[in-house]
Amino acid sequence: MNKKTKEIDWYDIPAEIHNCKSLAEHFSERYYFELERKEKINANISIYFGVTALLVGAFIKLLDFLTQYKLKDINCLFWIFLILFLVCLIVSSIYLIKSLFQNYQYVITPYKWIIQARKLIKHYKKYNEDSKLENDIQIDITGQYAEYAERNSFSNDMKSGNLAYAKKWLIATLVFTLFGYASMYRDKIRIKKISEDLKVKITNKQLPIYNCFSKMEKIKMPNQNKSEEKKGTPPPRPRPEAGNIINEGARPKPSPGKIITGTKKDIK
Repeated sequence: MNKKTKEIDWYDIPAEIHNCKSLAEHFSERYYFELERKEKINANISIYFGVTALLVGAFIKLLDFLTQYKLKDINCLFWIFLILFLVCLIVSSIYLIKSLFQNYQYVITPYKWIIQARKLIKHYKKYNEDSKLENDIQIDITGQYAEYAERNSFSNDMKSGNLAYAKKWLIATLVFTLFGYASMYRDKIRIKKISEDLKVKITNKQLPIYNCFSKMEKIKMPNQNKSEEKKGTPPPRPRPEAGNIINEGARPKPSPGKIITGTKKDIK
């Protein structure tokens, strides 16, 4: 409640104002208007809570992206958008929660009006006053309509104000969500490209070494084959000597005998 509203005592309003039917109708209409306005604002709050739930799901998806890659490989822009997203989401949630806690006041129930009427009748009898039950009850009803319409109007203004701030922060959260997802997919493409380039570099580094060894093997192959032939294959087996050539018409010469040296005893 604002200060001006607190200073007003609705039951000290002159009777002419209370008896004015147009004002009485206006107060009652304004009272019910504020109650309907409260329901509409609450319906909008439920929509904003649904949007907040979707954004929380988007935040979980962004956190899942962090678990898939190394933190050093992620661009700093993604971290900036993620932090701004989280700040905006928290601030919008605070305004949404604040919009729920507002005080409203309602006209008393019919049973309490009956109790109030009995109190007035006892008051008239006790102090010997003329019965002004109709007028006094009308004053009380009009006073409650006017006072509670003002109170509820202030609460609705606070609720709608908090909801307007929550809406602005939700829009900012949505913007940073889009930027965060764009940065996420950009980092995915960049990391994938880096990994592919790294594979190509590793393959290119291995190819010259392989070719060098293959050339060396080709160069060494003849020598290796010769050494393998020398070491591995056995020499040819020895062949027998050529046979004697005998001329059938000639007398064969005897083979020379052995020369023995010694005494006759040795010969015997």
